[in-house]
Amino acid sequence: LKKFEKPIFCVLITIVALFISVPSDTVTSYFSNKGLLVSIIVSIIATNLFIKLSKNEKIKIKVGKNVPSAVADSFDLLFSMAIIMLVFALWSWIIKFLTGYEFIDLIYAVLQKPLVGLSATLGGAFLTIITKCCLFFVGIHPSFVNAIATPLFTAALDEGYIVNQTFMDVWGCMGGCGGTFALAIALFLSKRDDFKTMGKL
Repeated sequence: LKKFEKPIFCVLITIVALFISVPSDTVTSYFSNKGLLVSIIVSIIATNLFIKLSKNEKIKIKVGKNVPSAVADSFDLLFSMAIIMLVFALWSWIIKFLTGYEFIDLIYAVLQKPLVGLSATLGGAFLTIITKCCLFFVGIHPSFVNAIATPLFTAALDEGYIVNQTFMDVWGCMGGCGGTFALAIALFLSKRDDFKTMGKL
């Protein structure tokens, strides 16, 4: 998407930035749905920042032409990675100092929990499905709606909400978005020949 030649480094720096953003003593407790939104935010910021920094020739270490390309790439991007690690470490420390919360806990309390509470309702489920159906109707695939809704409904699963990702998969998208399976059965049972043919398909 960004036409970056070394995507594996983006993955590595994102993982490192996420680990820096998580308290070291309770790191495994954030590998559940609790860390979903923070993972998305950290990956977007870290990747974009890394790509911009890696294009800056002033912070690259040149090791010569006789060095293997894998080693040369690592040295080229060493300062970019170090800057991002420093930025996330400082950012996490400043958040903790000013608010008393770890960065990941703050995002969870301020963003994820309220958003999950709003989306994991019958109204939130209807709004999600209607939005998808309206986009499909005008010929737009609603993948960006899934990108927003799926992490929230998945987090709702762990938090004990009835309206969660499983609920959406079983009842909201039975046979496709908006319960298309029910429509297919209705078409199949119709007395009109054209509807019956479509139902068979």
